[in-house]
Parts: sequence; structure tokens; C-alpha cells
Amino acid sequence: MPLKNIHSASNGPLGNLPTTNPLPELPEGPSLERLRAPIEIMQLGIWQITLLVTATVLILGLLLSLFFWRSRKNSLKSDESDCFEESLQVLNAINPDTNSSDLAADLLDVIYIFLKCSYKITISDGSHENIIRQLKVADYHSQKLHKFWEICNHAKFSQVSLDIKARTELIDMAKEIIEELQSSLQEKSR
Repeated sequence: MPLKNIHSASNGPLGNLPTTNPLPELPEGPSLERLRAPIEIMQLGIWQITLLVTATVLILGLLLSLFFWRSRKNSLKSDESDCFEESLQVLNAINPDTNSSDLAADLLDVIYIFLKCSYKITISDGSHENIIRQLKVADYHSQKLHKFWEICNHAKFSQVSLDIKARTELIDMAKEIIEELQSSLQEKSR
């Protein structure tokens, strides 16, 4: 069925359009009295500027110190584990066939370096009593460390040579001490 043309007269190129405006009129726009001036920036006094700068510096300082504290804490943990691993590698590389005094000196050096690196102690005079006091570890660990020092000092300064079994046991004892001290250090850090 063909469509019928409602209007017979054509109004232009678009075809037949009604002559009246079917849309309602737009509301009236804002009047000039209701427009506000642009927002003015407040003039800050010297004390306000000083307070603002001080607060900004404090916040930045706290953030920087937090950042460096965390990075230092992480680097200390990695240094402790690196020191532990290096000490075990050195102990594994020590040859038990060397003479007793050299073996004892090497073992004491490894223990000194491990304690200095891991426990951050100062070794001024090198006496094991002072070192054990600085460690602040359990009595069991301090007694074992004292016994190890006694054996190493005896082997280092006496002319008596240790047999191969005693040298191997001394190396194993150094490994046990380092592993136990490392585990106690990790327990303290938790």
C-alpha cells in the first residue's frame, strides 16, 4: 500500500515539513548579575609560607629516611647471608692436610671475619672472651665457641701437630659454629 502525502505543498528540498515550530522555547540564560568574578588566589603571609615549606620538607625527609632505612635493612640482610655463604665456602676450601698452626690460624680468621660481618662486632684485641661477651648469644653457643678457640689457640701456638682426623673435626666444628650462630642471628631478626 502506497504512503499518502499528508501535505500537498512542498516546503523545500527536504520534502513536506510542518510550518510551525514543534519544539518549546529555550529557557532564558543566566543574567550578567549572577556571573561571579574569577576566583582570587589568597595572598599567603610569611608565617603561612614558612609553615607550608617546613611541612613539605618534613614529609619529604620522612619519606626519604623510610626509603633509605628499608634499603639499608635489605642490604644488611643480604650482607649477612653473603657473609655466611662465603664463610662456608672458605671453610670447604680449607685443606685439612696443611700443618696444624696454619689450619688453626685460617679457621680463626674465618670465624673472626664471620663474626665481624654478621654480628657487627669490633675485634680490637682479638681475645675470644671479649668477642664472646660482645656476641650476646646463648651459653651453649658461647661455650662451644670458647672450646673451639681453645683448641685452635693450642694448635696454633704449640709445636704439637694434630692428626688428620682432628683437623677434619676442627673444620667441621667451625662449620657447626657458623651455622648455629647464623640460625640464632636469623631467629633474633624475626
